[in-house]
Amino acid sequence: MVSPTASDVHPTMGIKIVSAGVSACLADVITFPLDTAKVRLQVASQRRMAGGLGAERGPPAMVCSHLPSLWEALPLSQHH
Repeated sequence: MVSPTASDVHPTMGIKIVSAGVSACLADVITFPLDTAKVRLQVASQRRMAGGLGAERGPPAMVCSHLPSLWEALPLSQHH
C-alpha cells in the first residue's frame, strides 16, 4: 500500500475557514491605511479647489459645491 503524498491530502473545512479569515484580515490590514490616506488626500484637494466652500454649511452644501467636478469625472461627459 502506498501512503498518500502531500499533494493528495486536502485541507479540512476548518483549515479552509481559518485560512480564509486570516487572509481577509491581512488584506484589510494592508489596504485600509492606504485607502484612508487616498480618501483624505482627495477630500483635501477638493476643499482646496472649492476654496473651502460648503465645509461650514454641512454635507449637502459640500455635495452641491462639488457636482461640477463629479460631472467632469464621468466618462459620458467627455463625449459632448
